[in-house]
Amino acid sequence: MITQIPILDKLKDFCERNVHIPKKFDKGWKALSEQSEQLCMEAEALRKQAQDEATLRGVELNNIRCLKIDARRQNDYQDLFGLISSRHNTWTATQTVCGLAEEFWTLSAKYKHEVEDNKRKKWEARSEITKLEQELSSERVFKQSLETEHTSLQSRLESSEKRYERDMETMKTKYENEKRSMEESHESQVKDVRTRHRGQIENQNDTHNKEIIEMRDKHERDMTALQREMSEMARKFGEAEKVLRRTFEQKTMEWENRHKKQETRLRSDIEALNGALLAKEAFTPATDHELRAPLLGLLTDLGQLVRVTWTKSHRDWTNDVLKSLAGNQRMIRQRVLLDGVWTILNRNIFCSPFRVFGKEGKRLEEQWKRAFPNEVQDAGGLYSWPIPTLDSERWRYNSMTPCQEALTKAVSDVDAMTKMKLGYEETLERTRKELLAMLDMVADLKQEDVQSWSAVPKKAADIWIQMGTQRCRLVVVVPGGEVVEQAERARRAREVGLELVFKPGLWRYGDSKGQDLERVEEMATVEVKFVPEGR
Repeated sequence: MITQIPILDKLKDFCERNVHIPKKFDKGWKALSEQSEQLCMEAEALRKQAQDEATLRGVELNNIRCLKIDARRQNDYQDLFGLISSRHNTWTATQTVCGLAEEFWTLSAKYKHEVEDNKRKKWEARSEITKLEQELSSERVFKQSLETEHTSLQSRLESSEKRYERDMETMKTKYENEKRSMEESHESQVKDVRTRHRGQIENQNDTHNKEIIEMRDKHERDMTALQREMSEMARKFGEAEKVLRRTFEQKTMEWENRHKKQETRLRSDIEALNGALLAKEAFTPATDHELRAPLLGLLTDLGQLVRVTWTKSHRDWTNDVLKSLAGNQRMIRQRVLLDGVWTILNRNIFCSPFRVFGKEGKRLEEQWKRAFPNEVQDAGGLYSWPIPTLDSERWRYNSMTPCQEALTKAVSDVDAMTKMKLGYEETLERTRKELLAMLDMVADLKQEDVQSWSAVPKKAADIWIQMGTQRCRLVVVVPGGEVVEQAERARRAREVGLELVFKPGLWRYGDSKGQDLERVEEMATVEVKFVPEGR
């Protein structure tokens, strides 16, 4: 029987002895071992084949058994492989085994090199460990010396602490003794001071009590003297006051009697002069009916004209605003229009006697105010009238009469009254446009409606000029006329409430002859509707 190839045995033996080879060679060793086993199986097969052939050829098997392969001599391996190859054509297997052997020896050399490197590193580590052990030994010696020194210092510290404690006890005892002696000394001194202080306080209290008694006695004597003096002065003052009061009452009575006589005489003179003046002027005052009738006629006409059907939403008095004002919506719409009409008429005509004449009328207003500076505010708040007196009213109707005549008489371009007439016509046209613009916001006006509304400013102006020539003062009262913008009036009606004027008032100062001007008579009552209702 042919023995197993020695190189394979060496490979197995090496693998078994070097099981500690790093893991990076495990796969290589495993593959090499598998190939070695495969080669062994192939060699066994070749051995059997060779044995069969030798039997057939009569070759003695003893010659093959005697063949010994020396593991240390590579030439014997080559001869054996050459013999097997020549007989059985196994040269290919031999090359594979040789390749594996070469790879094995390469890995073995690499492993030996790494082993040598590890040995070198191990030797260096051992040298380092030896060095560290030497340093550790020196450190231990140093530590022992420190421990010895620490023990010595500890004993010295303990002795110092004991000595310090003895010194502290001594000092504490000394401090307690000194403190006790000082407290005793302090208490004795405090007692002495308190005793001396108490004596001084008692002496001062006695002195102060004596002074207080003396001052009280003096004060009582002074008060008694002052009271006697005050009583005497009060008596004298009472007597003097009685004398002065009697004198004052006598003088007052004399002056009042004199003033009454003078006032009566002056009033008689004024009445006589007024009567003479009126007789000289030959002026016939209008009756109350003649004054009320035109204004009532204008009210009737306006009451008919405002009954238009709203086909548009007013820019300021929108449907939402009107709905927020509780009440009959048809009546509220009529009163809103009527209030707007009287606001426009008051602003352009009724707020002052001369406003209807435009710029020239405003110039006359300023002259009237400067001539009579005492002012009283009109009900609309647009003009401050002078306080009614005989002179102020005479200035008014004397200035109004030429203005009235200028409207009915033909005047030339060079006449000063031409500007007055032009201002009058401009005021009427502006008022007409404002009225039509307000109505155009809510309805589509017919031609006859436009003509009817266009006649309203002329009627109002004629009524007002006729009233301005009267000797008494006549005032058309339009409450709330200071708020002229419809947007502001709508806002106030919605937020805080507003008085809608649908019938103005008429006040008269004095009688029809222009006398007794301090007396005010209400000829027509103002009628307003506060919206929204219930606020």
